[in-house]
Amino acid sequence: MIYKYITYFFLRLTIVLFLFNSNCVFAQLDSVQFLITKENNVSKKINILLNASETFSGKEISVIFSQLAYQLACKEDNDDLIAQSALRVVFDNMNLKRLDSVRFYQDIAIKGFKKTNNLNGLYEVLSSKFRYLKSHEKPEAAFDVYKELIELAEKLEDPLKIADAYYNNGELFYEINDIEKATSYYNKALKIYMQIENSKGIIDCYFKLGTVNTAKGYYDIAIEYFERALKISSQANNINRVGILTGIGNVYYSLLNVEKALYYYQEALASDVAKNNEITLKNNIGVALLELRKFKEAKPYLIEVYFTVKNARDKADGAYNLALLYDSLRDYQSAIQYKDIYVNINDSLNAILYSKNLSETEAKYQNEKKEEQNIILGERLKNKSLQIYFALAGILLLLILAFFIFRGLRQKNKANKALAEKNKIIEEKSLIVEEQHKDITDSIKYAQRIQRAILPPDKLWNDMLPDSFVFY
Repeated sequence: MIYKYITYFFLRLTIVLFLFNSNCVFAQLDSVQFLITKENNVSKKINILLNASETFSGKEISVIFSQLAYQLACKEDNDDLIAQSALRVVFDNMNLKRLDSVRFYQDIAIKGFKKTNNLNGLYEVLSSKFRYLKSHEKPEAAFDVYKELIELAEKLEDPLKIADAYYNNGELFYEINDIEKATSYYNKALKIYMQIENSKGIIDCYFKLGTVNTAKGYYDIAIEYFERALKISSQANNINRVGILTGIGNVYYSLLNVEKALYYYQEALASDVAKNNEITLKNNIGVALLELRKFKEAKPYLIEVYFTVKNARDKADGAYNLALLYDSLRDYQSAIQYKDIYVNINDSLNAILYSKNLSETEAKYQNEKKEEQNIILGERLKNKSLQIYFALAGILLLLILAFFIFRGLRQKNKANKALAEKNKIIEEKSLIVEEQHKDITDSIKYAQRIQRAILPPDKLWNDMLPDSFVFY
């Protein structure tokens, strides 16, 4: 059954990939299919799929492999494999910026790792949850997850995980502009990274400490941290080299040392890994050359930036820089043209901002009005509720009183009835006693008369026998 399921899956996948026509992917797909078909153990099939998903990380096919691994794990009913597969699905969806299903699979992975007491797996999925919450601007929830991460890392006695947790929390506080707390967490992370001699962590912390000190205006300290990071990154061939050089350039630009800033911007652009920051760096170089009045050198950079950027604000800034450039080159027609573009975009942005602020004000007013109405309605409901409660309490008291009155009357009637029956019995017994008393009295009188009739009178006995008595 599983074999047929996998075969059907790979058939579908082959059709999809055929549409994209990637020979390299086809070759690797065949390799994965061959390994899965050859393997009889389901757990090993799942591990092959998870490894394949990791190999294709960042590509559409990676999600397909991890989803298949998850489905097979569910069929196998293996909690740990279900959790591992769900975690891989999380990573793949985060890499492809598909965040809708991330939380669903995170919860599955957390539940599975807790059930199997897999603390390392739990740390990984909680780390992904922390990043998810941070990117969705939920700092309080992210901080709660951070506390779990620190507790887990301490249980695992893993200093690298502890340092990573500190560093990530520093990132969280930096994003919400709490520079002091961010600095504190970066320093905590740096201390541990240095103890375990983790060069990447040390470079990252130096870079971040340079950034936060730039934000605080401590430029000398910032340059010191950036230069430390630059020195280590040169030895470790770290990809943060571009960011570090840019950071140093920004510090010198803030210090109005434009020539030094230009030098570091150009060094960053010349780096092999500058592709992601290329437009930003070219803009910085163009602006620096413009300030140094090297207009002909600045022109190609500023033109490229203007025609490359898509964001309206960046486009407006690009037009403004070109207007300054052409004005300096005495090409007044082009200067006016780009100035008009800048004004139009800026006015449009301000109109949008005004409209947004107006909408926000209106929404705020409506919310306040609704809130006021809700308060009044709430008070009315509260008063009505109190009236109802008092009425119910009164009815309840009346019912209780009526119950006790009814019970008292019932008990009184019962007592009266019992008393009447007792009185009747007493009367009947009294009559019987009276009758018995009469019978006894009559019997005594009757016996007395018989005795008097039989025996002589007392006077006769006393005359005949003075010292005698009669005994009955």
